[in-house]
Amino acid sequence: MRRARQRPNPGKFYEAAGELREAIAHALVAPDYSLAASLMEQAAPVLWLSGEARTVHSWVFSLPGPVLRAHIRLALSTALRFVNSVNLGNETLYASMAAQVERTFTRLEEILRSKRELALSDAEVALIERRLRLLRALIEARAILQRGDTERLRPPRFSWPSSPW
Repeated sequence: MRRARQRPNPGKFYEAAGELREAIAHALVAPDYSLAASLMEQAAPVLWLSGEARTVHSWVFSLPGPVLRAHIRLALSTALRFVNSVNLGNETLYASMAAQVERTFTRLEEILRSKRELALSDAEVALIERRLRLLRALIEARAILQRGDTERLRPPRFSWPSSPW
């Protein structure tokens, strides 16, 4: 009796060869999303440093919800790196980034809404909510800078109440 020949997994082949970018692409096509996410976690720091935050962002947010939830820290870090990578001077690129980040917010908010189904802990929910607020504040601050409205970035003046003594 002949054994069925097992097809080689290109994602694992390229991973073994140290070609993480190629391994991720193959794992996404396979689709072997768990492998793809694990590979992204390994490759992301190097890719971020080499200016490829957009690539990492598109990979991470192509993952299905349950896999994205399992790698929520990667998703949140990727969104932050992506926002930080965009040059404020290029309006077209900035508008594209803002649109992509809005879709990112939508995906992450969907995860928050389905916390019971995904068994999110209170700590995970709090982390996602804090990071979303941080990202929204960063985008708002960048928009203010882009408009040149630096007055809005100044902290409010604080005066101490009169001393009773």
